[in-house]
Amino acid sequence: MPPGHRLLLALLAALLLCLLVAGLLAPRAVGGGALALQLGDVMAVCRVLHDDPVIRVVENFMTPAECEELVLHYAGTLQPSTVADDLDNTINRPNPNRTSWSAFLPAGRAGDLVERVERRAVALTGKPLRHMETLQLVRYEPPGQHYAPHFDFFHNDPESQRTVTCFVYLSTLDEAPTRFTQLGLDVLPRQGWACVWDNCPAHGRGQRCDRRLEHAGMPVRTATKHGLNIWFRSLPFRT
Repeated sequence: MPPGHRLLLALLAALLLCLLVAGLLAPRAVGGGALALQLGDVMAVCRVLHDDPVIRVVENFMTPAECEELVLHYAGTLQPSTVADDLDNTINRPNPNRTSWSAFLPAGRAGDLVERVERRAVALTGKPLRHMETLQLVRYEPPGQHYAPHFDFFHNDPESQRTVTCFVYLSTLDEAPTRFTQLGLDVLPRQGWACVWDNCPAHGRGQRCDRRLEHAGMPVRTATKHGLNIWFRSLPFRT
């Protein structure tokens, strides 16, 4: 397929995700190439930041009060972050490339905040809830905590790959962006906004994941940064 056709298909896919995925009601243009959309119980705004690969930002994915509630409720569960072993993604170990704190949260229960966030992520991505990992809260403390350039997909070609990333910023900072190192793109933390991208196709082993999506959590210098990782797998993850 010619490169121009691939780019057109990528743009059309991004538009369709904003318009047609489950749970979106009455999307409408709001100017500047953005679309207003209903994600369950919140009205959000979707913008395409990068065309190929497609990277979107969704404003008002969470409200400021929800961000603060989530951090307050689960701050006591945070532990030093780990990374998946290159040889076995079921084993996680501390690594100097990732110096933050993190915790996987319990799965949502009917009507609670975690469950509402999960439903919004399902509506935004069109992926089944059973393919979602439990949400991961992260905290970066000054001076200097960071996550060096990395990929969210696993390197050992597992049967169930991390196909989609939705990272929600729970703090507003004018520093410590998510840096897409191969694309020359920085996304600054804005409370309640989500940054969304597809790591690789949703098909078993032998996937060609997109190495252009290498990214880093740049070091915090003066303020604490909180975020929320939402990852979807190619196969069911939850029972």
